[in-house]
Amino acid sequence: MKFNSTINKIKNTFFSVLNNEKNLDIKAKKDIALKSQAEASKVPKILYDSGWTDMGETVGNLTQLTASLVYPIDTALVGQITPFALSYSFKTDLNVTENQIPFIKSSVMIKKYPGVNIEGTTNFKAWDYGDNYWKIWGDSIKVYEGISPALRFFSETQRVNGEFLANNASKWHFGTLNYTIGADSYEMRNSYIVSVKTYYDVVELAGFPGWYSSKSFESPALDGVSSSAVSGEGTYTVITALESPPGVPGQTTVTTKNVQMSAPMFEDKTNLNVSGNLYKNGVFQQNYSDLSPLGIEFQGVLGGNATLVSFSYDWITRQQWKLFWSNLRATQFLFNTSSRVPTTFPDTSDYETATLPYTTITVEENPTGFPELEEDTIASYSASSQRDIWTKKNDNLFTLHNVATVYLSAPATYTTTTTKQFVDEDYIHSGSTYTRDAENRDPQEKPMYEPRADGMQIRFMISFNNPVSYNRSNNFKV
Repeated sequence: MKFNSTINKIKNTFFSVLNNEKNLDIKAKKDIALKSQAEASKVPKILYDSGWTDMGETVGNLTQLTASLVYPIDTALVGQITPFALSYSFKTDLNVTENQIPFIKSSVMIKKYPGVNIEGTTNFKAWDYGDNYWKIWGDSIKVYEGISPALRFFSETQRVNGEFLANNASKWHFGTLNYTIGADSYEMRNSYIVSVKTYYDVVELAGFPGWYSSKSFESPALDGVSSSAVSGEGTYTVITALESPPGVPGQTTVTTKNVQMSAPMFEDKTNLNVSGNLYKNGVFQQNYSDLSPLGIEFQGVLGGNATLVSFSYDWITRQQWKLFWSNLRATQFLFNTSSRVPTTFPDTSDYETATLPYTTITVEENPTGFPELEEDTIASYSASSQRDIWTKKNDNLFTLHNVATVYLSAPATYTTTTTKQFVDEDYIHSGSTYTRDAENRDPQEKPMYEPRADGMQIRFMISFNNPVSYNRSNNFKV
């Protein structure tokens, strides 16, 4: 019995030692984990903390933090989420060594502000007021309506869109012209025809040399043109040579304006007003515009000094239109958007009836409903940026410069304004043409909107993450 009792004591002692050993092992592992966790969560040393700073406030003397909000974009759509920028700069002296600089970190914090997103919107497209819109009418007839009255070359797309009426317009014909004068050769490149005057059916009066009957057609409004014929609207003239009284030569002239017709080209003397780039014997001479074209007189019985070599013009290549004041196509429509007045007007001398086409011409800029609100076609977005610049003063003193821009966004509800021009003026008869009845121009302020977050605060901190704190060797004895 005594032997059994001894055996039991040995057993109990063994299990007690075994349990103590397990408890010590668990305790050691927990102690190691706690020490490792404490080292891993070690708080970096704070070298500088500005505290929460209002925008525009300067902190300290040697230490300077300035911050401001910049609103570079406004929108005509109230409430649109619109980006803006927080720009700040910071400068301070730090007692550090050159080797410590890679472990120094600058951090910026922005206090949450109602309605403000900390990053700007991507692919932002602002809303704005569209281009100035013009309505130019003669009585109840449209002359031009759209945003481009100052053009002299109107596109087919504009015609299809209803900016002008086709029966008030003619076709610009583009191409190339080659001719000679004496021994010199000439070429008009990138050329277009401004006007034509062609003579044909030229017959000399029998027995009276130098006395001719002829027909001519002069047109600034061309519907079609080739080396053999021209069609359009213009002035038709018939000159008849006759003996009156017998044995005495004379001529009668009958001129009819605003005639729409076709006539031969280059049958006899032909006058062309053309624009483009003039080359003489292959050498560039000068450029001629439609407002100041080159006049060329091709020879025939009635005169002229140029000889045609080749003539190639068409409308279909560029499909552009020349606009006139009315469907009689006598006076070209020209308008100056800077002075906001027409630069040409119909004149009684332009018309066969000597009657102006309209009682009143009305010019409106931005009538009711204009300018319209429209979204910008170009998206804009800028990412935030930050950079640190160090300046060494001595081995243990460096100056840290930090400059950054942080893009934010918020609803645009703060009202600003932009000025838009409004015109509503009439032109009435005055002598043989028109004059403005009275000036009526009323610039108006239209609302624009931008975000506002002037109560925002910023905080700047500099920390030092000492690499020595993370190089450790721990020994534990159990």
